[in-house]
Amino acid sequence: MGIGHQQEPGGHANRDSVHTSRDSARTEALIHVAARLNSRMDPSETLDAICQETARALDVPFVILRLYDPRRDHFHCVSQYGIPPEDLASFPPVPRSLCNRGFQEGSPFDTTRDLQSHPHLPAAALYRRLGLRSALSVKIEHGGEWIGLLSIATDSSERSFTREDYALLKGLSDLAAESIGNARLHRDARRRYERLQALRRIDTTMLGNLDLPETLSVILEQVTQHLEIDAADILLYHPGSQMLEYAAGRGFQTPDIARSRFRLGEGHAGEAGEYLEMKRVDFLQEPHAAFVRSDLIREEGFAAYIAAPLVSKGRLKGVLEIFHRSPLDPDAEWLHFLEMLSGQAALAVENSTLFDDLQLTNIELTLAYDITLEGWVRALDLRDKETEGHTQRVTTMTMELAAAFKMTDEELIHIRRGALLHDIGKIGIPDQILLKPGPLDDEERALMNLHTQYAYDLLSPIPYLHPALDIPYCHHERWDGTGYPRGLKGHEIPLAARIFAVVDVWDSLRSNRPYRSAWAEEKTLEYLRAMAGTHFDPTVVNEFLKLLEQREQRTMTNAIAAKRHRR
Repeated sequence: MGIGHQQEPGGHANRDSVHTSRDSARTEALIHVAARLNSRMDPSETLDAICQETARALDVPFVILRLYDPRRDHFHCVSQYGIPPEDLASFPPVPRSLCNRGFQEGSPFDTTRDLQSHPHLPAAALYRRLGLRSALSVKIEHGGEWIGLLSIATDSSERSFTREDYALLKGLSDLAAESIGNARLHRDARRRYERLQALRRIDTTMLGNLDLPETLSVILEQVTQHLEIDAADILLYHPGSQMLEYAAGRGFQTPDIARSRFRLGEGHAGEAGEYLEMKRVDFLQEPHAAFVRSDLIREEGFAAYIAAPLVSKGRLKGVLEIFHRSPLDPDAEWLHFLEMLSGQAALAVENSTLFDDLQLTNIELTLAYDITLEGWVRALDLRDKETEGHTQRVTTMTMELAAAFKMTDEELIHIRRGALLHDIGKIGIPDQILLKPGPLDDEERALMNLHTQYAYDLLSPIPYLHPALDIPYCHHERWDGTGYPRGLKGHEIPLAARIFAVVDVWDSLRSNRPYRSAWAEEKTLEYLRAMAGTHFDPTVVNEFLKLLEQREQRTMTNAIAAKRHRR
């Protein structure tokens, strides 16, 4: 198999001339190939360029490039020249042990005179069909490691490859090794960069959006894209029921995955969650795989599966499931990236849970605050029986009127609190003044007017009530500036206080007091119209009158409908 020394015809001068010519041609070929390969950074383009330039430089019809797969310990075809692409997949992988036998001890290359009859070579029938006969192979070595084979072949058994052929092929293989190494470094660097960008996008989504379904969708998008797998889903863990339930998925062709629900410890996903360790199944459709969702596997055509637990602060948050429709053979870097993605998903679930818990706590605190406020109002009503129910009525009507002014939801919350507390300052008014059955004299009136200042002094130390102070402090200011406690005028008066003032007077005039009887509705409305522009903001009065008209129309419509229903 090795090529021995062959005597060349002609004299010494002829041999020198021939050697010089061949050396020049070989150097030119290597320079040309190096220039072309240096412009390639994509691994697949690099491999194709190596085969094309090798065929051109050595004037052969066939070139095959094999790369070594250390996990399977064989060389598999990755690129070719002269062989139909559809036939490349038919070339069987060559075990390294067979290649070791092919390279004779002490010989740096392997040559085969007749591929079709060689006793140790597989696929002789394939070689016959393609017409491959003589072949020459050299190692592709990079960094002291055997990374591939570069082989040339002819369609004639008569061609005898020479040492010059070997020298040129070896030079090409060295260039190929360097180019393949560079392309791999470039590919790996680009892959790491893209994976870092994927993690960064997940981080950005988590920071800018606390919506868990959207965050999980982004995570699954990165998982399927950068791990290059067909489908993935996330099961969330519910500690109370100890169940894992489907939360989000990507890449599935049927809706069956959405029904996924397991107890902790049940199935591969349940085991991954129970033991907090990754579970991997390489042959899903084999009976021994014991996959509990056999219908899903059959309908989707999945072949491989990995379940990765989502763990944050030592606690299970869920399970990330990965499905692929062909076998998976992940390397250490791939698995490490999967662990990083799982960590990001666990953190997203943790953050969402904390946010939901915080929201729930805020809601509970808000309810507790409002219940406390209503308790204060009831205490005041118990003290002043004559105004009992007034606070609830004016609060309801003030909210309706404020909505007509396009108040925001947050503003309406503070308006409601302010309306509830509008008379809280009367806690500081003596009983003989507050409960006096007749009109107040000037001195008593001056003391009564202090209730707005008392309200401010009572509520201002409470931060969450600051936005609600406008009504308790300013609802007795007047549009013409003659009100109290500060004599504000026109739009100096906060809008919330201007709105409440109209509603407050309207309800008070329509209610019985110890010193006067309730006014009729029409008389009350005439008073509001007359005081628009002096006591009240005219715009607020107009909107209030429209609101009362609309309420009256709704009442009539409902009454007619009820009467028809009784019939």
